[in-house]
Amino acid sequence: EIPVELETPDAFIVIPMDSMLIQQVLTNLLENAAVHGVTTTQVTVSLEKRGRWARFTVEDNGVGIPACDLARVWDRGFTGENGRRYARSTGIGLYLVRELCAKMGLGVSCASEPGSWTRVSITFPDSGR
Repeated sequence: EIPVELETPDAFIVIPMDSMLIQQVLTNLLENAAVHGVTTTQVTVSLEKRGRWARFTVEDNGVGIPACDLARVWDRGFTGENGRRYARSTGIGLYLVRELCAKMGLGVSCASEPGSWTRVSITFPDSGR
């Protein structure tokens, strides 16, 4: 029920990746935005090229993550205060994202402004084609 806006570059980008693993990563990120964002009304999925690297980002306009929880979002079983109050969660979503990204040699990061937004970025090499 939450609209997802897609922002992609005009130029074609070739990115070597495991499509099934990236699909799982994207699914987990979208589910987290919808469930743990609590007040999320919009999600933006974007892809941008940066030199020989590309960055894939999922950003929501939900409740955000408190600064004290940001380092822990990748921990297996961690649901944070929002997860405990609003969602039945196992806390495996972002843990699985981190593990799948590590398996593919990708960088992953999370930033948030409590009460405003959360952004998760996946960085991967661009083949240069």
